[in-house]
Amino acid sequence: KVGAKNFGVALVEEAVQLRDSGIVKEDILVFGPFAEEALSALVDYNLIPVVSVVDQLQILAKVKMPLRSHIKLNTGMNRLGFDESDLPIVKKLISENPQWQIVGVCSHLSQAEDYFSKDSYTLFQIHRLNDFIKKLELNVKYVHLFNSAGLIAHSMSAQHAMGARPGIALYGVKPELKNLNQEQVKKWQTLNLKPVMTLKSQVIAYHKLKTGEKVSYGGRWVAPRNSIIGIIPIGYGDGYHRLLSQKGVVLYRGQRAPVVGTVCMDYIMVDLTQILQNSHGEWQEEVILFGEGEGQNLAVEEIADLASTISYELLTGIGKRVPRKYVR
Repeated sequence: KVGAKNFGVALVEEAVQLRDSGIVKEDILVFGPFAEEALSALVDYNLIPVVSVVDQLQILAKVKMPLRSHIKLNTGMNRLGFDESDLPIVKKLISENPQWQIVGVCSHLSQAEDYFSKDSYTLFQIHRLNDFIKKLELNVKYVHLFNSAGLIAHSMSAQHAMGARPGIALYGVKPELKNLNQEQVKKWQTLNLKPVMTLKSQVIAYHKLKTGEKVSYGGRWVAPRNSIIGIIPIGYGDGYHRLLSQKGVVLYRGQRAPVVGTVCMDYIMVDLTQILQNSHGEWQEEVILFGEGEGQNLAVEEIADLASTISYELLTGIGKRVPRKYVR
């Protein structure tokens, strides 16, 4: 709706879901592995496979009609992508299958946040990608390498740009960058990304506890005084990390309230004593687990730190039973 012309997904099934949802003209790249059984879907739904192993090329050789695809090269991530030793067979298979339309080449950065150091691995991967493309003798429309961190760092340099696949930046979260000089730090700080995702719930019950009463599995939290706790219907079954037990924090009435006791599969408990000392709680009052609400922002990066993880995991790990609401 806002003009995106290219999409990337991990699985063929995800691409089919996008097509069935009305995204019919835009390019959809499938970055993950696919079996021979997926060939019909690739063709019927006009999908673009990103090929990274020889076995996939051999599967695609069975398709005799024109099929667009991208080639992925391993420049140092050592996850998916053709190694330098694979290039002769890749070049041979491409020449033997003129029905293939190789429209793009890509790779993936492993240390994009460290772009500006003297021994930058990112710059090494850029040079290696260019070298691999020359060896394949490919003339393609798209060369894409950068993730969010790589794109932001690269935009601060004067080097020739490549295509990018931003992920975390689409959520409005700035990736951390390392080894910046003062000018680069200023550019990073003034980068205006607005968080677009808020995780919220409601208080469905309140309990008044006496000093010494315990909360949740194992009784890990003991009320230090007469207390009021709120029960919120979200838990590790929804992607709210169990590591946030006794560490997490939520926004309630615009104020921070700590998570107390062990995070359950379906529920968390929060201490509302300070907030409700001069009032009483209402059923189904809104609670912000991360994101914006009532003029306040509880950054997902902060919650990720408390859970000893990264914001990417929290943003992508919210379970299917949590309703989604899309707004513009």
